[in-house]
Amino acid sequence: MAKARTTSTTTPALTRLQAENERLRAENERLKQQASAPNVPARASPARVFRKLGAIICTTLAVLLLVAGNLLFWTGNTIVKNDRFTEAVSPVIKQPAVQQALAKYTTAQLYSNVDVTQYIQQALPPRADFLAPSIAGQLQGFTQKALTKVLANPKFQTDWNQILSRAHARFIATVEQSGGDGTININELYQQLSKSLQGTKLSFLAGKQLPSKVGDIQVVSGSGIQTLHQVVVHIDAWRVLALLLFLLTGGLAIYLSRRRRRAVIRIALLSVVGLFVSLVALRIMRETIAGDVQPAYADAVRQTAQIVFHPLVVQTTLLLVVFALVAVVAWLTGASRSASYVQARIQFLLAGKLHHALFGTHENGLTRWVGRYKRQLQWTVVATAAVLMLITQLTPMVLIVYAVVVIVLVLVIELLGAPEDAQDS
Repeated sequence: MAKARTTSTTTPALTRLQAENERLRAENERLKQQASAPNVPARASPARVFRKLGAIICTTLAVLLLVAGNLLFWTGNTIVKNDRFTEAVSPVIKQPAVQQALAKYTTAQLYSNVDVTQYIQQALPPRADFLAPSIAGQLQGFTQKALTKVLANPKFQTDWNQILSRAHARFIATVEQSGGDGTININELYQQLSKSLQGTKLSFLAGKQLPSKVGDIQVVSGSGIQTLHQVVVHIDAWRVLALLLFLLTGGLAIYLSRRRRRAVIRIALLSVVGLFVSLVALRIMRETIAGDVQPAYADAVRQTAQIVFHPLVVQTTLLLVVFALVAVVAWLTGASRSASYVQARIQFLLAGKLHHALFGTHENGLTRWVGRYKRQLQWTVVATAAVLMLITQLTPMVLIVYAVVVIVLVLVIELLGAPEDAQDS
């Protein structure tokens, strides 16, 4: 009787187990069939497609606006602003290659405009006038050396830069008002250079009028004059607009992206690529400009272009480094496997070994507070440095100093912060 009761009790439980076993077998078979079936990607919804497309377009626009804004800021600061222009071009006249090229060019123009051979024939006896061409050639070489010495004189270089600054100011004012004729007349410079021969054996060349076009630099012509007029008049508004649009498109690209940290890294890296391409394009442009002149003047033109473009190169390089740092910081503070590994190693070294070596097991209020707000403090340091970089004039050395200070402060905060287990205790 007892045996029958036990059998009747265990039968329902066995039935349930058998049913569960069958269900699990069926589920297992279904999963096997699903695993063996070809993977068919789920169709993305139209909203996701448009969102992804919008993120791509905004990212592209942000990078293009950054490159264009970089050029606009350099144009507004170095080309349009007279004080910045003077500061940028003042080292040009100090270059030996430029001095030699100017002396050679001015000498050639003087001797093409003055019949030196006739002067010499008048000074020589009738039977010796056949020596005039040979003496004229020697005098031309002597004139070039004399002008090169004048160009190397610091006082003359100061006067040269002052005259060039006045010529630039008149040119910008003319273009701003009416468009001008697209030329900068610096004949005053050549007149001053020829007058420097006064009191020497070449005084007969001093103060001679050079050809009318010698002192004209044709900056633009034709429709380019009106374009330059628009640039001079609206350059400040364009710079602000480019900056605002960059921030807007960059923010939209990050907002529309599903993985926003990756979007920040993507924008930063593409900006680095765009700025690097700008540096390469500048180098190609410099060589192209130098290749368009006579070989005798190519080195001088190359050095002049290098000096004029130097502020743009520095500005572009600084931006490239800044966006590279943004990409590194965005990656390092993320949750990827590589970033987590680096974070763990840093925390093990600073918040582990070094922290315990300094404070031991006795935490104080400061270490607990720093440990509790460690991430907020580190980001405050980064944000403060970013604001300071916006309101100060950046140079490569200043940027290096900012980077070193930020890294040191972040590591100090990491070192001071108490580990989580010490905070809880």
